[in-house]
Amino acid sequence: TDPSYIHLEEIIDTLSKENKVFKTTAEATQALIKDLKEELQQAKLGSSQSSSVGQEASPEAVAKELRARDLEMELAQTKLELVSEQCKNQELQNQLADLQNKLAEQQTGKNKKK
Repeated sequence: TDPSYIHLEEIIDTLSKENKVFKTTAEATQALIKDLKEELQQAKLGSSQSSSVGQEASPEAVAKELRARDLEMELAQTKLELVSEQCKNQELQNQLADLQNKLAEQQTGKNKKK
């Protein structure tokens, strides 16, 4: 077998494995985003309930509001990470498709020579 053919197959295999890792990471990130949204909703709900009881913000209400803001920041950061992972995944898919096309061209060229 042609060494370049074997090399392309190895690269395709490596890119396929990396693609699976990025997909798994993206799925985990999406689950984290869902959890953060739920926690944020609970924190906001608790904060609004605490502040409506009395006119002056209690330390508990302030703490809940700060927690809600922290969750909003964490959610935004997690969403950025998800987008980054999706971009990496798309890049790997494009590289994989290019290599598969090159491999198919090599195979077609070999078949024509025979």
